[in-house]
Amino acid sequence: MGSPFYFAGTLPARDLTATAISNQLGAGRGPRAIAGYSNLTPGYITFKATLPETGELLGRITVQVRGGHITYVRMRAGY
Repeated sequence: MGSPFYFAGTLPARDLTATAISNQLGAGRGPRAIAGYSNLTPGYITFKATLPETGELLGRITVQVRGGHITYVRMRAGY
């Protein structure tokens, strides 16, 4: 899979292994956690969100990734 990145505060970092909830991300300043991948291979990919402490699955979604495009996915816990 591509190269993952996670957010700590308002900036992405490639050396992190998990993202943290922040009120600094987004115009509404609501709590959210953001992460992503760059350089994904085009095709169908399943993304999973888990708690790093326990491995508990919070959500899963399958999307189609197209080369040369940005794909945004919103995941909500429990869906």
